[in-house]
Amino acid sequence: MSRGFDDFNRAFMISAPGFDGPVRQRDEAGAHWHRTDIVRLRHHPCLRLPSDPPLRDNEKQESGFDVLPAERGLLIQNDSGIAMIEVWVNDEYRNHREYTAENLERRRNGSLPAGQDEMATEFPREILVDMDTWSGWAGGWTKSDKVQLVLTSRATATDTLDNVNDLLHKGTRHDQDGNIVFSSNQLGKGEMQGSEKFEAWFSGKDMRCSAPKLLSIEIHAGDMLDGFVLHMDDGSARKVGKCKGGKRSVLPIDPDDDLDHIVVNSGWWIDGLEFVTRNGLASGWKGSSGGGRHIVKPPLGYCWMGITGSGADWLDSLTMHYAKRK
Repeated sequence: MSRGFDDFNRAFMISAPGFDGPVRQRDEAGAHWHRTDIVRLRHHPCLRLPSDPPLRDNEKQESGFDVLPAERGLLIQNDSGIAMIEVWVNDEYRNHREYTAENLERRRNGSLPAGQDEMATEFPREILVDMDTWSGWAGGWTKSDKVQLVLTSRATATDTLDNVNDLLHKGTRHDQDGNIVFSSNQLGKGEMQGSEKFEAWFSGKDMRCSAPKLLSIEIHAGDMLDGFVLHMDDGSARKVGKCKGGKRSVLPIDPDDDLDHIVVNSGWWIDGLEFVTRNGLASGWKGSSGGGRHIVKPPLGYCWMGITGSGADWLDSLTMHYAKRK
């Protein structure tokens, strides 16, 4: 580094040779920390202070971001808690919102812009990004602009939504009953050699529509997750993954029960998962334990409408589809 860091930043050093008195920020002519970097460093394990409160259990394990399009915008979830959301337009930084113990009171008293979910706790686990409200706050954008959201969790995991407008446009469709069906962000890259795409469409039992309902879930897994088969009440069955290997197990879904959520570990592919019903019946963990943790569940007031994914030797992507309950 030849010039940019001639002056060591005063976040660590308050005096310099040849300078009379403490060096204040306005005296610096060299490098400066950007506020977003400071927020990340604030929660990094290497910079924890003895006075910092102990980490909660959910803050110790890296948890991935789940992004769910909804009628009012994007619902962003992270089980470790959300520390910051940055807004970038056409690859230029616009603004950000940060969630720390230090600014919770200002979020609640209106000193900082915040929705109800952003006022709930120090590190909200769920935030609705109302696109109209956030566009006005971040200086505005058009449908042709490339809008990115950079997400940082309490556990310092970072994820980037590369094109929010594209996600909102491609993440919705109408089914044969006229329901608006939303699609979550894809887990896993879906880029394994020989990977094939799979679709399984059904609906929650409290949704009035012509789609079939779930009777059982047949899972194929060994050291890795080969895939699963969804058995429907109309006698049909739909595979997600090739399901060619692994040990077979079945999770029955009783008439008074339904699929509630899926716990998924994923990175480049789907490492492992567990299906859980509304009545608390669970498939048990299937596959391996690598990757970041995700809780795949429709937002409040919405219900399951299908699962799509892809797989080669094992499952390498997964997407949830859901609609507003009616």
